[in-house]
Amino acid sequence: MNNIEIGNRRVNTEFVSEFLVMTGIVGRRVVVEQRFSQRSEQGEGNDQKIVKGKFEPYFNVNKHGDEIIARVYQEERKESLKPEERITHAENYFESRIKTDKWKYNRHSGSEKTATKEIFNLMTEGFDMVIWISPKSDIYEEARLNIMLPGVKDGKNFFDPWGIPIPHNWKESIELGNKLLDEGGKLNGEARMLREQPIGFELKAGENWIEKCEELIPEMKWAWDFIESGKVDENMKKLALKIKEAKKIAKGDNVVFEKVMLEMGYKLNVSGNHGGSWLSSEMGSGVGVIIVVTAEGISYRIGSTEGLTFCESCGCWYSGDICPCKGK
Repeated sequence: MNNIEIGNRRVNTEFVSEFLVMTGIVGRRVVVEQRFSQRSEQGEGNDQKIVKGKFEPYFNVNKHGDEIIARVYQEERKESLKPEERITHAENYFESRIKTDKWKYNRHSGSEKTATKEIFNLMTEGFDMVIWISPKSDIYEEARLNIMLPGVKDGKNFFDPWGIPIPHNWKESIELGNKLLDEGGKLNGEARMLREQPIGFELKAGENWIEKCEELIPEMKWAWDFIESGKVDENMKKLALKIKEAKKIAKGDNVVFEKVMLEMGYKLNVSGNHGGSWLSSEMGSGVGVIIVVTAEGISYRIGSTEGLTFCESCGCWYSGDICPCKGK
């Protein structure tokens, strides 16, 4: 017989277990474990401690089509002030890619590989829509809300992904995750780490996924309306035409390609967050992206940063008392 000491008394453990079940304390404890906590999110999970090898951005002008690169620019553009303009509708992601994709692009890549596997696990269980939150961190300047819809083509499973930038800080992202659980979302197992665990939802017969999202997160109506309008794909196709034009000038050189895009007014996030930038290889050693005001408006160029000031808001260098990005 096993006993535990409580205060000055020894109590039988079987009695304690029965008491916890009868009073519902055990049940309440399980509910707590099914919620994301700030404490658990502080763990590294499957994050990579060291990213080995030379960093390479997501896209390569010699390998990827115009629309794929256009989606990178949709997501990573720094000059756009409207978050809806940076919503992306990415290409279908097939489950087979998990084994072939390179999962060492930054410290979070291990956790994101785990999340990708979990998305397919939830879809296999029959969920019609999966929401995955990528919280803001020291690597990612912003949080993103990702929505995946299941599909099958030629017997192969894939998901149709949408990505939305959200202004949530780390704590607010966790709160949003718990709100989705409260609204009926399901996890594959117990809550561990928000970045690693997507949330599954079932849709009623004939229910539109956008309507479901608006029901779950009505404060993001700006995003749901923009997606429903068809402007996300429309903007991507317009941007793809600029990509095609820049590719012809760059002639296979990724750095030259980005410089041409800069001259056109399209600036990527050089720090290499989700999409990454080839210009990051030129950063350091007194070289950076410089923001200037011309007769046509704001433009960017690569050059020496000596005597210039770095702007935390747009990630560029500027001269004078205030960055031009704050005067727009």
